[in-house]
Amino acid sequence: MAWVALLDVSVFPSSTQIALVLAVACGVVALAAWWVKSSKVRMRKIAGSAVFIVFGALTAAFLLLTAALVIMEKQALDEKRERLSITCFINQPHLSCSTYKIHTGGALELEVGQQMGKNITVIAFACSQNSHAVPESLEHNITVPNYSNASDLRWIVGGDSGNSVFCTDEAGARISESDSPVGTVYSGKTWIRYVETGENGSVTKEVWGDLGGRFEP
Repeated sequence: MAWVALLDVSVFPSSTQIALVLAVACGVVALAAWWVKSSKVRMRKIAGSAVFIVFGALTAAFLLLTAALVIMEKQALDEKRERLSITCFINQPHLSCSTYKIHTGGALELEVGQQMGKNITVIAFACSQNSHAVPESLEHNITVPNYSNASDLRWIVGGDSGNSVFCTDEAGARISESDSPVGTVYSGKTWIRYVETGENGSVTKEVWGDLGGRFEP
């Protein structure tokens, strides 16, 4: 080959040969340096891209995790609020809810028990989100004996009481079925007017309570 012939000592003196070899060597070194430099640039670009991709992925994962935690916390708070709102409480320590159910449309069933040491007769009742609601007379007065066993529990509305009572909204209007789909939560108050009969005669009293539950069919 031509470049091999250029290295033949019969053509060039040794000094020229050495200079040519050095020039070729320098060219090779320069080419190698350029390749290394170019490779480093490419590697830096690749590494930079990789770092960017990894950083972006970690950022996205962090944002998704944060969003998931926020959603989970909100759901937990909502569930806690619902659990707290699903209750039946009467502010008379010796009169309590035993069983209750609220149906779509607001029809209420409520069974109570009492340990006042004497019989009481429930004569009026109200269930509403309106804080100014007034208990209305029941069609059938219900006598609730002093509790000694489960047979002393009494349905005062719904159940076998013969009394139909519908919970109302904040305006005092009966709740429509479209506004009370199954599974949604109703939260309101109850008012119970009863007659307490003892040795000294009869006394009419009125108590209120909190009531909340999921609408059922």
